[in-house]
Amino acid sequence: MTEALTIGTLLYDRGIRTRIEADQSCLSTCSVVFMMGTRFFEEGVDDGHNASRRMHVTSRLGFQKPEFKVEADGVFDAAAVETSIDEAVQTILAFLKLANLGSNPNVMVPSDLIEKMFEHQGHDFYYIETTGQTSRWDIGLDGFEPPRRMDPRAAHTACSNLGIWQKRYEADAGIYNDGDALMVDQSTEGVVFKVNGAFQSDAAHECLIQLKSYPSGGVELNACGNLGRENLLIANKGCGNGIEELIYHSSDQLEYSYDFDARALLPPATELSRANAEAREIEARAQDFLASQTPSHNNGQQHRSCGALDGLVQVTNVKNFVNMRSDTNFNASVVAEVALGAELRPADGAIYRTSDEQASGDRCAHLCSSAQKNALAGTEVDELEQCFQSNYFWYKLHTSQGQTGFVSAKYLE
Repeated sequence: MTEALTIGTLLYDRGIRTRIEADQSCLSTCSVVFMMGTRFFEEGVDDGHNASRRMHVTSRLGFQKPEFKVEADGVFDAAAVETSIDEAVQTILAFLKLANLGSNPNVMVPSDLIEKMFEHQGHDFYYIETTGQTSRWDIGLDGFEPPRRMDPRAAHTACSNLGIWQKRYEADAGIYNDGDALMVDQSTEGVVFKVNGAFQSDAAHECLIQLKSYPSGGVELNACGNLGRENLLIANKGCGNGIEELIYHSSDQLEYSYDFDARALLPPATELSRANAEAREIEARAQDFLASQTPSHNNGQQHRSCGALDGLVQVTNVKNFVNMRSDTNFNASVVAEVALGAELRPADGAIYRTSDEQASGDRCAHLCSSAQKNALAGTEVDELEQCFQSNYFWYKLHTSQGQTGFVSAKYLE
């Protein structure tokens, strides 16, 4: 244990990361070294310390209490016993000091994991076996392909996980009932659910959950909310008027949101070996959910082809208006606010790709080309629709007042 603490201190001081490769194991004092993996980052505590340790979905990580043994038939005087006990206590104290070194937004080894560690000894280990355990104790997960879509149940699970993980690990995310998660917005790169969380007497438990996915393959989970019973705020900030803004107004992006790990969408007791299978099940449920929605949720709009414009287009799929911009991304300046139902004339008829680096890639362009040739396979139809939902395609248009700018094809019919 003494050597493990020395190595752990070195990793923390020098900003060295740790990782358990596929099919490998890290047990006992190895787990102490592993948990001290660190990287320096400007948003870290003090001089930039942040925990940085990763394990593969096929690897094993096990914790146990340090053992201090003496010979069964040994005879020791009082001074020797006192010295041995003092050394054992000092070693444990050194571990606790190391564990409590700062890491944004917590410490390197939270107290609830230390508790689990000291409940196991000998051949018994406390294994990290679920996605919830890795998320609660800030352990990155290699070999995991997060879901690219979410359904109401997954949004409800995320609302619970993101709240409770701030304090502890729970294997149960609470009971989900139909209607606990309502889709309130589709005017962003992913749907937004308003979630009424698991029952907590008269304490409010409410979240906004959004999952963005990009043609390049990346995903981004945004959320805000509160967990009333625990007196916790997701991202240390409530949604404020965010819920009302999303329900009653058009918005280019979800405000009051922060980027979280998409593991939060999975039930916390999901075994690491089933993480990818569970993610695919969430995607399948999400596809069924979106297909079941009435036109009042998505204006009945389905993009099945794309290409050059040869006639007027109409603004749709927004609450009140859409912003016409000076370039093909949401960071570009606003040229005009175009009301729902307004007709626009093509400036040149061409279809443009987004200039947002997060949405770079040729997959959407390929799907668009295939659609124009009526050569899309069944699953590619959904992929192309996701390109529209991710605001990959834009058109250059004229308003009736003579303004010219770009509008995402997602908001056009």
